[in-house]
Amino acid sequence: MAEYTFSDIVTFTHGKVLQQVSDPEVDVILTDSRKLVQPSSTVFFTIHSAARNANRFVDDVYQKGCRCFVVDSSFDMLPRFPEGNFIQVENTLEALQLLVIAHRNKFRLPVIGITGSNGKTIVKEWLDQLLHNSFNIVKSPKSYNSQVGVPLSVWQLSQTHNLAIFEAGISTTGEMEALQKVIQPTLGVVTSIGDAHAAGFSSVEEKVREKLKLFVHSEMLVFCSDSFVLSEQVKDFLLPANSSLKTFSWGKHGKPNLLIEAITRKENATSIACRTEDEKFDLQIPFTDNASIENAISCCAVLLCLNISPDEIKENFHHLRPVEMRLELKQGINNCSVIN
Repeated sequence: MAEYTFSDIVTFTHGKVLQQVSDPEVDVILTDSRKLVQPSSTVFFTIHSAARNANRFVDDVYQKGCRCFVVDSSFDMLPRFPEGNFIQVENTLEALQLLVIAHRNKFRLPVIGITGSNGKTIVKEWLDQLLHNSFNIVKSPKSYNSQVGVPLSVWQLSQTHNLAIFEAGISTTGEMEALQKVIQPTLGVVTSIGDAHAAGFSSVEEKVREKLKLFVHSEMLVFCSDSFVLSEQVKDFLLPANSSLKTFSWGKHGKPNLLIEAITRKENATSIACRTEDEKFDLQIPFTDNASIENAISCCAVLLCLNISPDEIKENFHHLRPVEMRLELKQGINNCSVIN
């Protein structure tokens, strides 16, 4: 059953009704006209890009049966759509985020928010693999971590879920604040930050600070304390901004909550010797590369934060599977490798 009506969307987006001929139920958000599946219960947001004026896709979506639209002041074709319901807003992307924030506010459940320079999607997918027997999980599809992708991910939330896992990516300053309001993570995870300066930020420190803004209202943060710049920004920026935040650190040095005492690589697997305040255990993973090892340790730390026992963690990690990404290295014939 649809949760909202066209009138609800007017309220949540703070929009102005340009035309309303009906008040249909809506449960599908569309930003890509090529992906229209359920026209009768879809609202189409005309989100423009530098290379695309989304107004030109309204006709195609309308002809296929969609009757609810959110547009901005550049839309001037209303007489062509006599059966359409149209909302005008100042900014369609911000309106999309406002709608999903209203939806997110209905739910009280653990929400894992993941950010970082690398490994976000892997950690999200592995957490889903490791936790799916214990929780009914909703998660970001694929690598939906952008200003549009995050709202589309969070829109999936329903009363049947008891755990959410969403990833967030940014490319410049001023973007994370909106994603924080949409995701509202209770447990934060920072994956590999990387030392290289990223375009869109004046320094590595600024990049880390911007990413940490995802967790200004979170309850717990998982991070690698071996990263000096990350540890410093958690201490100097995030903890003053969120004084109630608890941290769970992991690393090979110092006194983290999860100390990695040794990493032993075998032919097709790796053994990770772990120590917490209460016990020692060995984690076996079917990968040997550095990135997979770091991502697996981040996942282990999250599971410990969720009060999952080391014995159960060890058992679950035996079944960890690779994640299909946009590029895959596959074995070909005649001793060739194929990048797919």
